[in-house]
Amino acid sequence: SSLRTIILLHWPRCYPADIVPWMRCEEEEMQLPKEVQAAGPPPHLHPHSAWKESWKALEDLYDDQDTPIHAIGVSNFNLHEMQELLAFARIQPHIVQNNVWDVLFNPQLIDHLRKYSIHLQAFNVMNGIFGQHGNRLRDKFPNAMAVLENIARDLSSEQRRNNKENKEEKKGGDNNEEYSFSYTAAQVVLK
Repeated sequence: SSLRTIILLHWPRCYPADIVPWMRCEEEEMQLPKEVQAAGPPPHLHPHSAWKESWKALEDLYDDQDTPIHAIGVSNFNLHEMQELLAFARIQPHIVQNNVWDVLFNPQLIDHLRKYSIHLQAFNVMNGIFGQHGNRLRDKFPNAMAVLENIARDLSSEQRRNNKENKEEKKGGDNNEEYSFSYTAAQVVLK
């Protein structure tokens, strides 16, 4: 089968409502079946260690030959949490899923992931850069759009150069055919 299952530990801990307004760990914990509750410590009561037990459970699932898990990873982990995870993990995460702003403004985390060959998957790409939240963040980080626009300009120049070379190599084709175009910042994000 070509189906690949990847399981992520979504958050390293429960955060207070002033940091993550929709997070309601205690309420969600109480709604879990009793056998799930008994599997490990409640994250809201053990905010600095509960996720470690969850990671160990993911490692066990990954090692289990009867489960179709292709990779395990984490989401919303910062550099310190990644270092902490790598210090005790039997299996290092295959993937880290974080906000696109880490790609643009957290080079230490990105370098750390590269060092350990951990794949980064960015979320909140379109909204984070171009949407409502992007406006607020662009005010805080005005160079983000400039970085994307520079990448778009460089990609456009490279594409025009390649198209011109292809046009010159093309034999018997329509020499008036237009090969010039430009990428936008949005296309860079999607590319």
